[in-house]
This record gives sequence, C-alpha cells and structure tokens, in this order.
Amino acid sequence: MEIQKNSPVPIYMQIVYDIQNKINFGKLRSGDQLPSVRSISKECDINVNTVLKAYDQLIKEGYVTSQKGLGYYVSSNIKENVAAYQMEYIRQSLELIKTSAEIGDISLETVCNLLNEVWNEGE
Repeated sequence: MEIQKNSPVPIYMQIVYDIQNKINFGKLRSGDQLPSVRSISKECDINVNTVLKAYDQLIKEGYVTSQKGLGYYVSSNIKENVAAYQMEYIRQSLELIKTSAEIGDISLETVCNLLNEVWNEGE
C-alpha cells in the first residue's frame, strides 16, 4: 500500500480508496483477510488509529467486516457493492464514448455494431 503523506487526501481515506479499488477490481474477494492494522501501520509508518479509522469507514460502507480477535475480512455481500461500482464505471465510460462519437459524427448504430464486435471477440 502506498501512502502519499503530502496529499490533500487524508491518510485514512487513501487507505479506504486503496482497499475499495482492490475489491472493486477483483484483487480482493469476498472472505479475503485484510492486512492487520499493525502491519499497515508499520509498513506505511502511520499511526494505528489512522488505520483503524480507515477500517471503520470500510465497515460502515459495507466493504469489510470485523471478526473479534481474528481480524478484518472482505464482506460476504461485497458482490452487490462491486456490481454497483462496475455499473457506475460502465456508465461513465459510455458517456465518454457518446461524447467521442458525437465529436466524430459517428452514429449510435455504428457504436452498437462496434460494441457487439468487441463483446463477441474470442467466442
């Protein structure tokens, strides 16, 4: 985990974003154990309370659960969060595609044909 101490983004939120991204892009999956609070604190040279604050935020958002004495784990219902994130990511990507198509005066039909072509590659 890489922490930018000079960033305007608070350190605990950098931890939150890092773990959310790892979950949203499949690097961490449901049931995976997160690094211990102490290990992140030591690795990043930050206060233990900062890591705890990040983990508490992840729990509130439904990404992580805590098992007393065992540690922190990616939530078992994370698929719902990941699906919502991926839908928003796809929506934003489609908005960029729409803008690019409009600039290039490319029709929706042409874009749909291209999407079908890409979708079916490798089948």
